[in-house]
Amino acid sequence: MSHLLYYSRFDTPLPAQQFLYLLNKMPDKIKERVVKFKRWQDAHASLLGKHLLLHAMSDLGYDISLNDLQYTQYDRPFIANNADFNISHSGTLVVCVISNDGRIGIDIEEKKPIDITDFNNQFSPEEWSIITQSQPATDSFYDYWSSKEAILKADGIGISVALSALNTANRKEVDFNNQKWYLLRVDDFPDYACHIACNVFSSNYHLHQIDFHTATLHSSL
Repeated sequence: MSHLLYYSRFDTPLPAQQFLYLLNKMPDKIKERVVKFKRWQDAHASLLGKHLLLHAMSDLGYDISLNDLQYTQYDRPFIANNADFNISHSGTLVVCVISNDGRIGIDIEEKKPIDITDFNNQFSPEEWSIITQSQPATDSFYDYWSSKEAILKADGIGISVALSALNTANRKEVDFNNQKWYLLRVDDFPDYACHIACNVFSSNYHLHQIDFHTATLHSSL
């Protein structure tokens, strides 16, 4: 079993006509959420993430409607009786992972300059020792951060639990919340740290890029 990983870049804003076209493909609730963002990057990430989901579901043979999109009490999105999925974005990159087997999560983090000492209480002593002894430590910091977030998003508990409660020093198999999670590192995006987490083991993923300047769009709502 392998995961499907879709991504899109938006280094510059889409032409206004194309953005409006994509926006009008969305249900009203999603459109309202997108237009509330003040930064164009956040609006693009929110909108394009939903279109990546449509592409992914279509490729797996699911005829979904985003009107059926639901959210758990921890604000994790899902569509009942369909493949599990998760969306993440950072910088000018948005990713969507999907799997027919098990619960899945993904997190991507742009590697920006940061004082990592401000976040030492978010890691276990074992993780922090590995991070601070790594060169460069910032890269290791983002790798561990994204692996933690991926598991929390797959589990569905999200930020309701402190990152320090989750020890990912193993980096391959992690026991959390009475469940074993398997981590898969994504190395296809320079200057970003990215991890996939799933409760069903997979050793690989299939990567698909969608360019929304030229993409054939799915009309299913």
